[in-house]
Amino acid sequence: MTRSETDAGTPVIEMTADEHQDFLESEARSRLGLSIAEFTELYIAGELDDADPDVSLLAVLTGMGQNGHRVAA
Repeated sequence: MTRSETDAGTPVIEMTADEHQDFLESEARSRLGLSIAEFTELYIAGELDDADPDVSLLAVLTGMGQNGHRVAA
């Protein structure tokens, strides 16, 4: 993982695919008590509440949305 800043001072974090997957796994477990695979399965099945901020955040972090599903590798 590398950290830098734009000229305007905005933090930029770059992760490898493995680091990103580990990050998603950690976030899913700490926020919902689920693995990222469990979260993905339940989210796609419509079994999670989109009004829950943790569900919404994980959906964004994984790239899943209403117009299609994409999970980061």
